Amino acid sequence: GPIAGGATFVQLCELEDFGLTKSFRRVAVDFHENWDLVQQRVDRTPPDPWEPDVAGLASAAEAVCGVDVPPGDRQEHCLAKLAEHVAKLRQATTMIDRLRAAVAIEQLLKNPNRTGSKANWKRYSSEAALDDLRQREVEIRDTAEAIVIAAHDYRRSLVGAVLGRWVLEAAEQRAADGTVEFHDLLVLARRLVATRPEARAILHDRYQRLLLDEFQDTDPIQLEIAVRLTAAPDAPEQDGDWTALRPLPGRLFIVGDPKQSIYRFRRADIAQYLRSADLIGADREVLRANFRSSEPVIAWVNHVFGNLIEFADDTQPAYQPLVACRRHHRQHGSVRLIGVEASADLAELRANADALRAREAAEAADAVATALHERWLVTDEAELRECRPGDITILLPARTSLVALEAALRERDIPYRAENSSIVYVTHEVRHLMLALSAADDPTAELKLIAALRTGLYGCSDVELYEWRAGGGSWSIWREPPEALRDHPVAEAIAHIRSLAERATWSTPADLIAALVDERRL
Repeated sequence: GPIAGGATFVQLCELEDFGLTKSFRRVAVDFHENWDLVQQRVDRTPPDPWEPDVAGLASAAEAVCGVDVPPGDRQEHCLAKLAEHVAKLRQATTMIDRLRAAVAIEQLLKNPNRTGSKANWKRYSSEAALDDLRQREVEIRDTAEAIVIAAHDYRRSLVGAVLGRWVLEAAEQRAADGTVEFHDLLVLARRLVATRPEARAILHDRYQRLLLDEFQDTDPIQLEIAVRLTAAPDAPEQDGDWTALRPLPGRLFIVGDPKQSIYRFRRADIAQYLRSADLIGADREVLRANFRSSEPVIAWVNHVFGNLIEFADDTQPAYQPLVACRRHHRQHGSVRLIGVEASADLAELRANADALRAREAAEAADAVATALHERWLVTDEAELRECRPGDITILLPARTSLVALEAALRERDIPYRAENSSIVYVTHEVRHLMLALSAADDPTAELKLIAALRTGLYGCSDVELYEWRAGGGSWSIWREPPEALRDHPVAEAIAHIRSLAERATWSTPADLIAALVDERRL
């Protein structure tokens, strides 16, 4: 039906097919998680209806296709392909088909191999004729590119208007229903202390000290709320600018580690962290004591990271050297580097992930065996003793390396225990289940859908996937298959994944998994 500015959902879907399918879901999620910024920054005015004007492009391209070119010259092939694209452009009946033809023309005329040979043209007619043809092709390419840019701009405006209104209406409805989310609480709390002086004064008197811990992962809204609560309630502001406020002495304390600012939780911003002390006029203290590692380890860390980490404004704080303060400290310990060294077969190993994991696991297991055999010393309270298997920890970045590591430890008769993980999660069967459920959960994830179709659950071969795509089949679980492919194996597989997506609204995860196992005979 009609939406913003008279556009239709069909038109919006067509624009989504225009090479930007995944972005719609991502924009929706980002808008939802940052709806206060949407309110401030996104133009929600419906754009006027738009259709690509391709008449001028088609006429200019047809005129060029009639140019007489030397036989065998690259321009001969180029103009033949251009004529094919122009024919599709003239025959197109939908927005998406016209845009695809425009993109094809743009890409063809961007190809540097189509420019032609001056020697050929000099013998056949003249170099000037080739120069004129090239110039006309550039103008046609620019026209096609302008149409593509206009389509992107229109889509951006349309998506902004539709999703912007949707997320703001949803936020208002959550507030009215009393079902607010965490971000809603932050925005509404900020609105309260920014617009209700009496509420701010009450909260200022009630909370005498505020501590913001893990500040490197703090939303800027939280800092604004903290500053407003710890500054004098009657402190003047300039046009609602909270950065002009200053907390009263001893009211606000901030603790954080900028080197842990890697997750960007809830709009956390390292630049804000680095500017915060100056922003609120706070004194600084640096915590350097390390109670975990011995002096040799700390010395190595200071040496390596003191050279690697260089200060950069608003992006990288300077390295702060650590001081070893471990209780019952002993001058022992070291840092050793293990792993695959540069060798002739390294490139080959990198091309084979399983072989690389096996080799890395073998070297890690060898290091453990060496520590146990040579009886390396560890600190136990105030005494040194020989290490035991329980003193050694191997950290894995992902479960994908666990199978190879367990095999390597068993080969060397080293007892081990896997903590917080299970081998079941890395089996092919469970991975196949997860792929199918992920494809049902996120209809825009084409790669997950294709991966699920190739698993043993559905058994679609590469040939069948090619037949499906070549026959006009879509990688969307919600689109009906072409008439000629209704009985195709890929159509049957996608229909089943679509049924999982439909059942997900009322089935529990356990029920979905059970149904998937039973129905696909896993």
